[in-house]
Amino acid sequence: MSDWRRVTRQHRCPICGKPDWCMVSKDGLAAICPRVQSNKYLEGSGYLHILADKLPAVPPPEPKREPPANMWALAMKYHRALTVLLLNRLAGQLGLDPRMLMALRMGWDEFRQAYTFPMRNGRRDVVGIALRNIEGRKWAVGGSHNGLFLPRLTGSADPLLICEGPTDTAAALHLGFQAVGRQSCTGGVDHLRVLLGDLRPFRVVIVADADGPGQKGAADLAEQILPLAKSVRLVTPPAKDMRKWLNQGAKRADVCGLIAAAMPIGASHGRSRTEV
Repeated sequence: MSDWRRVTRQHRCPICGKPDWCMVSKDGLAAICPRVQSNKYLEGSGYLHILADKLPAVPPPEPKREPPANMWALAMKYHRALTVLLLNRLAGQLGLDPRMLMALRMGWDEFRQAYTFPMRNGRRDVVGIALRNIEGRKWAVGGSHNGLFLPRLTGSADPLLICEGPTDTAAALHLGFQAVGRQSCTGGVDHLRVLLGDLRPFRVVIVADADGPGQKGAADLAEQILPLAKSVRLVTPPAKDMRKWLNQGAKRADVCGLIAAAMPIGASHGRSRTEV
């Protein structure tokens, strides 16, 4: 396996987009993904995917320059560079309302040919910029710190959905919920604690992917934020993620039903259960 490398948060799997378990060949022409099936299974490793007709698996290199001192200014520069054509292209590709992507201050980096999403800390300061190219590969601007994908939250968010990634967050906004996204299924815990301590939302709903890391990351987060909300629920959409569920026709009522069916974390220890 010396010709293969493990994926990371910076260099994610080109097949499933996740930062763990998968491998990519050093020449960027093949990937082994245990999540997405192909017609070739490698025992003990996963499914083999040939990438010869796709872009190289490794994102383009960062330009050699000092990390920007002001991430907010850079994020706004990218935001101003976003054209209606580019916005509608990604919205159409993902099946999202363009206004929801704009709510996250999405932008465009001409140098990297990638869409940009500012990442914020719990005090709402921009601390990094996530990148997504047209093929769906994800990385970040040099000097970035992982943070939250935050739209403008109005008052007490009830319920507030915590999603994974900017496009799932946009999907939750599309369905009429207030939502915040974290960069991965394990990231952003400290930022969320600061944010929730400020918002003190009535209910929090963690939207988890169905895979093992997604479920564990959501359960760990629930324990960390339990004191900061009146109730915390964990739900798993009947699809790969919230965006895919939306694309399959999910309505707000479907999400509300899923939330209502979920027992609040800690309910068996005297915490109240409030219906949606």
